[in-house]
Amino acid sequence: MDYSQTVELDRICREVNDILNDDADNATLDEIYGLGGSSGGARPKAHIKIYGEEWIVKFPCRLDPPDIGAAEYNANLAAQRCGLNVNECRLFHSENCSGYFGAKRFDRTPDGRVHMISLSSLLETSYRIPNLDYIHLIKVTQRICADERDCYEAFGRMCFNVFYGNKDDHGKNFAFLFDEKLDGYRLSPFYDITRTPDKAEHEMTVAGSGNPAEGDLLEVARQTALDIEKCRKIIVRVREGLNNK
Repeated sequence: MDYSQTVELDRICREVNDILNDDADNATLDEIYGLGGSSGGARPKAHIKIYGEEWIVKFPCRLDPPDIGAAEYNANLAAQRCGLNVNECRLFHSENCSGYFGAKRFDRTPDGRVHMISLSSLLETSYRIPNLDYIHLIKVTQRICADERDCYEAFGRMCFNVFYGNKDDHGKNFAFLFDEKLDGYRLSPFYDITRTPDKAEHEMTVAGSGNPAEGDLLEVARQTALDIEKCRKIIVRVREGLNNK
């Protein structure tokens, strides 16, 4: 169904909260289940169409601050300022909070689905248990991606996550899309970007460190044979992007 004219996000949010509080009736359960799709994650989501395009809209759960949607939107804008390939996103208006964060689906085209696989799925490892390093991410990118620039994009995302404080950087939050024109994979757009002050360490270590410094970032570059000077410039670019609010 196309919700471009009729969707009422505040109403859906109320119904989601009714479900979380065990106050929902069967009709509400059926509707929200139909909107939910297969996406996992910590927050409730609805899959809707906006003018024919598929989007995922996130709703706050009970423990979230009321500005959680705006916070994720601002995090995405910060990543864009750092020159990273960020997924197309919007902050949808709400009468009850600062807005609902929405992301356009990058695994859908007018021709259908695009094959996508996460880093954790590719390596057959659980994203729920910290067991990956950014060295793994870049080595996998080097192995399967058709464009070398994706390796430096992955390095930039690592820098951003460290400097911005996005420690929810597990293997499910990095993915690859199959590109038929390239006859190979490319790194998906950056997604699930937000600060995580409640986490003590990064889910994905940086050259073995859960609380990395700049030297650890460069150690990842060394261990993956990336151009060190290019990586130094990426570090500077990301720092400047975060400082230019």
